[in-house]
Amino acid sequence: MNDLEIKNKLEQLSLNSETDVAQIEKLSSLQKTIAESKKADSEAQKMSKEMSDFSQRWISLIAPILTILTLIFTVYQFNKNSGLQREASEQTQWVDFLKQLGDAKLIGDNLTIPTTLRTYLKSEKYGEQSRDIALRLLPGISDVDIFKLLFNDIYSSTTWDNFNDIPRLSKNLIKVHEIVSDKMKEE
Repeated sequence: MNDLEIKNKLEQLSLNSETDVAQIEKLSSLQKTIAESKKADSEAQKMSKEMSDFSQRWISLIAPILTILTLIFTVYQFNKNSGLQREASEQTQWVDFLKQLGDAKLIGDNLTIPTTLRTYLKSEKYGEQSRDIALRLLPGISDVDIFKLLFNDIYSSTTWDNFNDIPRLSKNLIKVHEIVSDKMKEE
């Protein structure tokens, strides 16, 4: 029985004088229950729409934020991987350079060794080692231009922490000068 049928039945019963009061109360109660049910359905639909609107607003706010966070993380990972690749490449080049130093024939006045050494003097990881190698090689370099290049880089990178390298270099240069002077005297 729907709401309209109940309403019609109540009107008929109210017109009829022999109507049972219990039946009228029963129909009235049924009508009231149906009305409350419709009201509850209406409120539920309204709340559902409000929740849907609320969810859509949050999604429209959260989606761009998540996209930005994903982009930031991707850029961070890319930079981290690039840094690791640079370090691996630098390490490989350093090992190759050390192998080249192991070949005594190549050292002499080979321009590539001081030039390569100059690039490592600025390296955070290999700067100290390359400085030590440069200080050892410098006294044996006879080409003035190559000597100046390497010496200027060592001199410009000298700090109070490594200042003792300069007197040590000076002593080694004096020894080389004495050896060369002695050989020239013998000839």
